[in-house]
Amino acid sequence: MVELDPNRMAAVGVTVSDLRQTLGAANLGLPVGELLVGNKAVEIEAGPFLRDADEVAELVVGVRAGKPIFLRDVAQVRDGALPAQRYVWHGVSAREGQTAAEFPAVTIAITKKPGENAIDVANALTQRVAQLRNSVIRPMCR
Repeated sequence: MVELDPNRMAAVGVTVSDLRQTLGAANLGLPVGELLVGNKAVEIEAGPFLRDADEVAELVVGVRAGKPIFLRDVAQVRDGALPAQRYVWHGVSAREGQTAAEFPAVTIAITKKPGENAIDVANALTQRVAQLRNSVIRPMCR
């Protein structure tokens, strides 16, 4: 996650457009050719991909008085949540005058530790869900 600091950006003369261009180009792998082996062609790309927030923070976003301006100089950079890999939807069929609908859903897998009592785990889970209802869990969720 990159949180821009407008005051620090203005102090060094870096714009949002400059940052957008730098960030877009930094994580771009470009084809440089093909390697031919026998009857097979393997495409070769140049440019390492950014792996974590520290590498993003070290990107040079400008130069002032001959010195590099790093992204960390004009923004706070930290690791954020990973992008979703799967999406889950819950569907409701049409009945009694209501129309069919689909809603985004969240699935949670819960397992007990070896040696734990499964009934105690289930009871604790039920209590925790009840505590979260109407705050984190909407009342209409099942």
